[in-house]
Amino acid sequence: SELIGNYQGSPYATWEGLYQQGIQVRSFLQPSQSNAKPDLLRRYLRYVPQVISQQLIDKKKKDYPLVIVLPGANTSPEQLRHYDLGDRLERLADKEEFILAYGNAYNLNGQAAPLNNDTPFSANQGYWRTCGGAPGNYPNFYDVDDVDYLKRVIQHLIRESLPIDPEQIFVWGLSNGGEMAMQAARGMGHLLAGIGAVVPVTNMPANIPLGECEATIQAPLSMMLMYAPKDPKLKSIFAQFD
Repeated sequence: SELIGNYQGSPYATWEGLYQQGIQVRSFLQPSQSNAKPDLLRRYLRYVPQVISQQLIDKKKKDYPLVIVLPGANTSPEQLRHYDLGDRLERLADKEEFILAYGNAYNLNGQAAPLNNDTPFSANQGYWRTCGGAPGNYPNFYDVDDVDYLKRVIQHLIRESLPIDPEQIFVWGLSNGGEMAMQAARGMGHLLAGIGAVVPVTNMPANIPLGECEATIQAPLSMMLMYAPKDPKLKSIFAQFD
């Protein structure tokens, strides 16, 4: 808990301990899907291994993979690290030499800025806009386009002159974040080398129709889906088809 530090809930900041580990916050404005709504303040966290930073200083010409990680429903990237990942992905990025970004979904009510408060565990929480729809009555839910958000994260990182290999961009997500990774495969598959989805529950099992979520741009790409066979939620779903 000493890594949380002094945090005031701003979308432009993150837990003090993450800064100490080399993680930085980036933010940008994304146009709303509604002409009547202002631009949306979006954020993400990024990590660049020291070996890549040094090669930038040395002006060596080499491109590296980019991995974008998406947290689950009603959480933030900070919570994903604190509860599920720790520094595992940063250590893996150091070892395998790739650039790492943690995406941040938008809040459910579609207001003009992320939910911010003084509590680290509930600031900047969000819910990804996938074909599964909103979990409840949120009329402004689809004023947010999260496929567009992911494209803008990639563009934002490239504009920072980070050496990203356009042929090695991957999206990985957990739960609702896994559903968003699958949405990215449908909506921007031509930009991705592969996606990974851990327990994406929406539209399971495979013979359930994918709702209104049709592929707009279909391109072959690698996909890895991970489930726990003894997960009680999945058992109850699959029991309908026994």
